[in-house]
Amino acid sequence: EDERRRLYGMDPVPVNDPNFKVDNPFRKLSPQELLKSKEDRESEIDQMADDYEKDFKDFDWTQTDTEVNVYIPIYDPSITPMDIEIVQKSRNKLDIRVFDQPLTQSPLALEVIPDSTYWFLDELEGKRCIHIVLEKRDKDRIWPYLFLEEDIEPTLEITDRVYMDIDIDGDRIGRIVIGVFGEDVPKTSKNFLALSEGSSGTFKGRNMHYKGTRFHKIIPNFILQAGDFANGDGSGKGSIFGPTFKDENFRIRHMEAGVVTMANAGRDSNGAQFMITLQPSSWLDMKHVAFGKVIEGMDVVQKIAKMGSSTGEPLGEVLIADCGILPFFSA
Repeated sequence: EDERRRLYGMDPVPVNDPNFKVDNPFRKLSPQELLKSKEDRESEIDQMADDYEKDFKDFDWTQTDTEVNVYIPIYDPSITPMDIEIVQKSRNKLDIRVFDQPLTQSPLALEVIPDSTYWFLDELEGKRCIHIVLEKRDKDRIWPYLFLEEDIEPTLEITDRVYMDIDIDGDRIGRIVIGVFGEDVPKTSKNFLALSEGSSGTFKGRNMHYKGTRFHKIIPNFILQAGDFANGDGSGKGSIFGPTFKDENFRIRHMEAGVVTMANAGRDSNGAQFMITLQPSSWLDMKHVAFGKVIEGMDVVQKIAKMGSSTGEPLGEVLIADCGILPFFSA
């Protein structure tokens, strides 16, 4: 009975357990499966394996201070643990196979403790998945990505331009134009563009639009923070993906003034709020997802900075009076 529970994913399966056999004596074939020729069945498995290699790009993962959790979607309801093989070959090499098809050939981003790795069948957002738990070797260290193959230099190519017309205490002081790096952080960029354009309706009764919102935190020589369409004071949540969404990647560094980056309340807590740096801010690296930079209007940014205080409380009302997406090329 214990073996049956493990085979069907009812209990965690240690990946390096030599006593665990994936040959499943309890699985019963349907009459249709019994009638299939060996060639047909092998062809079907090959096709399912190809589909899985493609679908693996849809995997999700999260992390805590001590572990990394990987979620691989299962689209075929007939799949059982006998079709899955997961081996932690070394501190940074995880071999994941479905129908004997390798899903990744890339080493992990950082090292784990091999003997602590285990997996089980689980559900994520109501969908069946393979859940792999990896214990970090370096506790408290943030993983910027899951696999080394994701360690690529950002293109920093500007794909879209957003304008923000700024008022201070009712007087127009100018326009900020932000270039968005849509190729490097597509999901984060999509959220920012939708909120700049006001094209995503409402969230809990509030218009999902930066127009009319204020810069609620201004710390000279550090950052400007804005974008709370819900409460206007930094406490509000909301994005086009739900209350929050996870950190996409940390490829873009905060190397200069004018970097536009997501504000958050900790790991994987992005919403609508964003920040603009007032100086190089390396301490934000690996903690905040940067997705753009100010390409016009740094003088306006500096005027806003003068309205700040050491506590972050603005000395007056700094409002995004209007905003939207500019045509990429203008006459």
